[in-house]
Amino acid sequence: MSQRPLISVVFAFTIGILIRAFAPALLLIPIALILPALLLFALRRRSLYGVSAICLVTVMLGFWRMSLAYYLPSDAISSFAPASISVTGVLVSDVDSKEVKSRNHGLKLQFRLAVESVRKRAFESPQRAEGTLQVYAYQPQGAGNVLPAYGSRIRLLGDLEIPEGQRNPGGFDFAQYLKTQGIRATLISKRMEKLPDSNEGNPLLSAIFALRTRLIASSKIHLSPELAGVLNGILFGERAEIAGALRDDFERTGTIHILATAGLHVGIAAGLLMALFRGCRLSRKTAIFFTLGGLILYAFLAEGRPAVIRAVVIASVYLFARVVEREPDWWNAAGLAALILLILNPYSLMEAGFQLSFATVITLVLFMPSCLRGIHNMGARIPKNTSAQRAFRKFAGYLMTCFAISFVAQMGTMPLIAVYFNNISLTSVFANLMVVPLVAPILALGFLSAFLDAIHPVLSVPIVEMLKVLLKTAINWVQFWGGLGGGVINTPSPPAWLVFIYYGALWSVGWRLYRKHKGEERE
Repeated sequence: MSQRPLISVVFAFTIGILIRAFAPALLLIPIALILPALLLFALRRRSLYGVSAICLVTVMLGFWRMSLAYYLPSDAISSFAPASISVTGVLVSDVDSKEVKSRNHGLKLQFRLAVESVRKRAFESPQRAEGTLQVYAYQPQGAGNVLPAYGSRIRLLGDLEIPEGQRNPGGFDFAQYLKTQGIRATLISKRMEKLPDSNEGNPLLSAIFALRTRLIASSKIHLSPELAGVLNGILFGERAEIAGALRDDFERTGTIHILATAGLHVGIAAGLLMALFRGCRLSRKTAIFFTLGGLILYAFLAEGRPAVIRAVVIASVYLFARVVEREPDWWNAAGLAALILLILNPYSLMEAGFQLSFATVITLVLFMPSCLRGIHNMGARIPKNTSAQRAFRKFAGYLMTCFAISFVAQMGTMPLIAVYFNNISLTSVFANLMVVPLVAPILALGFLSAFLDAIHPVLSVPIVEMLKVLLKTAINWVQFWGGLGGGVINTPSPPAWLVFIYYGALWSVGWRLYRKHKGEERE
């Protein structure tokens, strides 16, 4: 615990959350009885008892934090559901709009509302209410109304509902997802009214959301709907415009993660930003601070999705260690990131994305040092006498590294994917090997083209043409691997004990390899 205390702390905090979520509160009684004795021993400088006391205190803190998450005030908006209501509140997110091509042409809107008051009947006085709503609205074409923006105070008339949970095995549990976001009710709006002279939003967030809207609109001007949809998925996790058949191919090939801003995108963005700022001849510390700022901006541009926040927290902890001139430690970085996220939202622990993210990080940290060493040894056998041989050596090393990352990541996520999605992709490693290397240039060129377009549209033309080639290549590879028969095995959800055995065996082997690699480094 002395070397990596955060691992023990986050483990104890997690135990407390799980006890509150799945076990009776009576389990805290023996903890409360044992704790004073352990603290007494701790005061006598008996380190073993001191560590035990700290862990038990952390368990109780986890239990307490989960209890706070369960608490609902009497005036929570979800307590009024189901009902037809009029609700007033402030728009606290960007507005996602999608064009509806049907007889009733118009826009489908989706946003989040911080509730201030609610009225169940027209003749009643408004009642105070609190909480956040996920709102779905429709605006007919030619309605003459300007779309509401972040910070607007609006009044909505519609049907308040409690979202349904998982409908089918392997299906998406929308209710659980919203709960992790602090949302327990949805509103299907029938009428929307923007109240006059109201702007309650943060000016900085307003500017960021306006920038995001402009960036998305820029891609739609220069690219076909298919290419623009994939580009906006890679840049911002915006997948609404991607056709269902193409999205299915991404899911079958296990490449859907490139359309959901997460660790891969944040890692690439961090590398690109560091290269940019170092290229501007900034000092290492200054470049790191600017990179941290860029990552925070990117998290907001991606609408603060849990996956991107997790990745930004981990990257920020890792980069900050370099600022204070400490040797970065992935274990402490991941532990602190997990602790911060669980303190902010303990429901994250039950979220598939949280579990997949940290399962991937742990497996990569355990196995990749040995994989990279093996790749280096294999590359050393390739001659480097000529420039062509040196280029081939670098290219082969890059491909082998991409393959190793894809393979190790799939090992780390396969059981959880089977649990939550009831399938295992047999083509995932090969599809990712072809597609993932394209993400970095697409990210770089995507933001560069938007920047040049803001100066003058003509400047972005060469960049857009390169983007088209990369995006078409990525789509063709995904469709090729997605079209192969037998590429996906449908599986029932494995039992929890089998998942624990799998990770116990996998991480035990990984830990032995990791320790062996560290021992060889010290020698």
